[in-house]
Amino acid sequence: TLPVREPERLVNFAGRGTLSYPDYLDYRDQTKDVFEGVAAHFPFIPASLGGGGEPERTLGEAVSGNFFSVVGLKPELGRFIVPAEDEVPGRDAVVVLSHDLWRRRFASDPTVVGRSVILNGQSYSVVGIAPAGFHGTVRALLPEFWVPLAMAEQIMPDLADHGGTHGRDTQWVIVDARLKPGVTRSQALAAVNVVSQRLDETYHKDRVGRRRAIS
Repeated sequence: TLPVREPERLVNFAGRGTLSYPDYLDYRDQTKDVFEGVAAHFPFIPASLGGGGEPERTLGEAVSGNFFSVVGLKPELGRFIVPAEDEVPGRDAVVVLSHDLWRRRFASDPTVVGRSVILNGQSYSVVGIAPAGFHGTVRALLPEFWVPLAMAEQIMPDLADHGGTHGRDTQWVIVDARLKPGVTRSQALAAVNVVSQRLDETYHKDRVGRRRAIS
């Protein structure tokens, strides 16, 4: 079980696999009747981490500005990424470190918050430390840092070559959502399918009629 608030209210758009960033925005904005929030993330960013010792290879995740509030976490120290830091591509180079990375690399030093680390050659300001036991929401992947999705093309330059955050056909983000109190998964699925059908008929005609699910 994830160390999050009311994990039974978290759902994943598993039946859709990965989505394009524009499609994610449509789901986020058009399902507010059933979800408290809809968050996107990309959980596979290989990175060279500098600061605090010799560089090391690590794995991180790019997340939407509402990711941590949707998941329902409280930071161990500092704060999490906020929506304002996920609005302008390349503007807010902030990072949240995992508890394990903070302990291993920085000896649990609380003054790490507010300092800078180097990720793939770029400086990021540490704003917070995630709670112990949290390694993201994707099984078998153990990200050790989180940056805003708006920094995705800076930390992963190859993404821009494939449509980046603008292309409808570039499917790369995973989507999680938090049910509103009293809303069932069946009700949420019905609302999601309305949006899904609209998107398929408008942008993805080859997918019309496919099976859909949330988990």
